[in-house]
Amino acid sequence: MLSKSCLQMLTEKDEYGLSQKLLTKHISPLYQHFISNYKLGLKGIQKQKLFYDNHLMSLTSIGFFITIADKLYENSVYYFFSEEEILEELYKYLNNPLDYHLEGFILIGRFDIADSILLGIEGEHVNEIWSLNGDLGHERPEIQMISEDIFSFFRLCKEVIIEMSLKMRDINTSQLYRNWGEDFWRVREERD
Repeated sequence: MLSKSCLQMLTEKDEYGLSQKLLTKHISPLYQHFISNYKLGLKGIQKQKLFYDNHLMSLTSIGFFITIADKLYENSVYYFFSEEEILEELYKYLNNPLDYHLEGFILIGRFDIADSILLGIEGEHVNEIWSLNGDLGHERPEIQMISEDIFSFFRLCKEVIIEMSLKMRDINTSQLYRNWGEDFWRVREERD
């Protein structure tokens, strides 16, 4: 059993590689490859930004679209947990399991709209990516398989413009432009 003080040690100072041993024991090599090769955490997903009303806002998101029970399900990836957050989730899985833990899953990230991203870590669901429904009012199962693994999941994703955000501000995509050397978009005023 992993104690909370051990978890703090793993995330603060890891001289002996204990966090890697814990990940190696419970996380499949495929997801470990993802963890070690891609930036995780809140700043891991790069989105296009728009400078509007003297501040930067998200212009794009990473959306995915699949059909569940003959209905289109779409959502946007908010972020994938950092290695420290995955270790915290493993602590919960090993010591205070919730319903989805008992089914062999851990949380690995969040979607923009109420749902969470699950990874199968044992049994027949190893490597699979599932969605945990955060809004049980919808007519969807509590958990639903999305893809066979993390890399198949990203094949379902694409960068999309957040149309609703533009419509709320009466901005057309034809008004967007970038200045040389800037890493964000601006809004060109429409001429009469």
